[in-house]
Amino acid sequence: MNHQQSSKLRLDQKFLLILIQNAWILPTIISALCIAGCLVPYILSVHYERVYPILPYISDAGARLPAAAYFSQILDFAGVIAITIFWLRFLQINYYLTVSIVEQNQQNFELDNMEKQSKTITNNNNNNEKLIKRLHLCNLIILIVGIIGSFSLISIGNFRESENLAFHNTSVMILAGSFSILMIGNIIVAYYLNRKFQIESLPITWIILEILTHIAIFNLIISVLILLKINPNVLLDSDKRANWQPNMDGYPLHLSSTISEYLFFIIHSIVFLIFAKRFYQFKHWDKILFKIMLN
Repeated sequence: MNHQQSSKLRLDQKFLLILIQNAWILPTIISALCIAGCLVPYILSVHYERVYPILPYISDAGARLPAAAYFSQILDFAGVIAITIFWLRFLQINYYLTVSIVEQNQQNFELDNMEKQSKTITNNNNNNEKLIKRLHLCNLIILIVGIIGSFSLISIGNFRESENLAFHNTSVMILAGSFSILMIGNIIVAYYLNRKFQIESLPITWIILEILTHIAIFNLIISVLILLKINPNVLLDSDKRANWQPNMDGYPLHLSSTISEYLFFIIHSIVFLIFAKRFYQFKHWDKILFKIMLN
C-alpha cells in the first residue's frame, strides 16, 4: 500500500493497518499465555493446598478455585487469539501462493529469451501449478484444523475435568490431534515454499518440535493406559488424582504423564514464537489488508 492509498484510509482502517503490520505481537502474546496457563493454576493451587505440589496435571490444578477462574480466562483469551493467528497465517501463505510466486515466475520468464530454456520454464510452471494447488488445499486444511484446535482449547478451560471429565478429555485429545496436524501442515508448506520458491526459511525448528510433540503425546497416552490398569481408582478420582503422592501406586507413571503434559504446552509456546518470527519478517501485510478492503 503506497502513501496515496494510505492517506485515503479512514481512521479505523488506519488503526487496523497499524495492528496488522504488528501482527507478530499476537503469537508472542499467546506464547506467554501457554506458559501462564501452566504456571498460574499451579502456583495458586499449590498456595491454597488444592493439589500435591510435585507437578500435578495442569487440568487438575486449573479445576479448583481460585485457580479455575484464571485458568478458564487464560485459555479463552488464548483460543480467540489463536484463531486470529491461524487466519493471518492463512492470508500470509495465500499471498505467497497467489502473488509472490506469480511475480517470481514472471521475472524468471523475462530474464530468459532462449527457446529451449523457455520450454523448460513452461514445464516447470506446469509442475509448479500442481504444487501450488496442493499447497492451497493444505493451507485451507491448516486453517480449519487450527480453528478446531482453538475451540477445543476454549472447551478445556470451560469444562473442568472435575465436573465433566469425558468432555474435558475429549477436548484435550482434539487439541493434541489438531495442533499436531497443524504443525505437520505448516512444515509441509514452509518446506516447499523454501525449496521450490525460496520463500521463508526451512522449518527445521518446527520439525524438531513436532518430533518432541509426538514423543510427549505418545508417552502421555501410554502412561495413562498403564495407570488405568495399575491404579484406576486414583486416576479416575479427581480429588485423589490431584493429590497423587510418591507412596501411592503408579506415581512414577503419573509423574511421567504430567511431565509430558507440561512439555506439550512448552513446545507450543515455542511454536507460536516461530509464527511471531515469520509474521515479523513478512513485509506485505498492508497489501493483504488493502486487498481485503477492496473485496
